[in-house]
Amino acid sequence: DKGMAVRLDEWKGVRRFETDRRTSKEWKRCGSKFSWVSPNAALWRARVGQVAFALGCDPFSGDISQIRAKLGPRWGYQLRGAIISADQGEWTDLLYSLAARVGHMKATLEYDNGDNAAW
Repeated sequence: DKGMAVRLDEWKGVRRFETDRRTSKEWKRCGSKFSWVSPNAALWRARVGQVAFALGCDPFSGDISQIRAKLGPRWGYQLRGAIISADQGEWTDLLYSLAARVGHMKATLEYDNGDNAAW
């Protein structure tokens, strides 16, 4: 058995697995089904940016620690239902309430319902 003759001590406790030509394509492939390349993932990222804007954070920085500082460490878990499934009216109401909660009234004043809507 190949590999058994050259076993190293560092390999101790490591699982060994084998594959053949038929199945290796399944796990080696790097396809477009990556979890963050989907319409729902794009919606998630857009809405997290809108949450950041409503809280007065920089939505383009990519740093979600500002959101964590204002809403707590479990903000993503607590807002996941609304982020994923709220319709536009419910989402707008949620963003207004978040902005009012942290005292970021500038976000509520910048909102318009047209093509240039802040959220």
